Formats: sequence, structure tokens, C-alpha cells
Amino acid sequence: MTGATFLLAACSQPAATQANGMAKTQEDVIACAHPRAPLASGCTVDRQVGATGTVLTIRHPDGAFRRFVLAKDGRGVIAADGAAPGRLTVTGANQIMLSLDGDRYVLPATLKRARP
Repeated sequence: MTGATFLLAACSQPAATQANGMAKTQEDVIACAHPRAPLASGCTVDRQVGATGTVLTIRHPDGAFRRFVLAKDGRGVIAADGAAPGRLTVTGANQIMLSLDGDRYVLPATLKRARP
């Protein structure tokens, strides 16, 4: 996939809507790892959909967590709460690796070719 540009929509399953208009939180289990540790299944991803977009909260089994925003402008998954920018790598037809400060997360994704 070298040289190709992609738009990204990670964890993009439709959410059920509550009476107040906010989407219910959806939770998935993904593979993740802290620095120097092997990837293992066990992190949970909570998705909260609101007027400003979708916020992903990824929780490690040890209680640590990170928050990311699914950007609507095609940038993909970006760090929330002033964290350093993450690095996205396409690792399969329907998944990405998100790395931030040595932490790594394998997320389901829908990849699309960018328009010229």
C-alpha cells in the first residue's frame, strides 16, 4: 500500500440512540500494549457519539486509558485532551495500528482511497 492515501473511519459501527439524543456507549475489546510489552487482547474501547463527533476511550487492563477523536475531516483518529499526536499505520485490509508514546492499539477500520 505504499504511496496510497487513505481516509479512515475507525470503529465505525452505527450506535443506538438514547432518548436524550446522545448515542449509547458501545464497547469493543481490542489488542493493545504498553511500551516494550507484547500486543495482547484486553483493552476495551468505549465510543461516545455526540454533536462534536465520536470520542474513543481506550482502557488498558491496568486502569490506564487514552482518549481519541474520530476526525470528520479525513485525518483519521487523533489524540484528545492535549496528548501528543498519534501515529497511524495500516496493518491489514480492515485494521490499523495506532501508536502514541509507545502505547499501541489495533483498531478495526474502514479504509477509503482519498479523492484527488
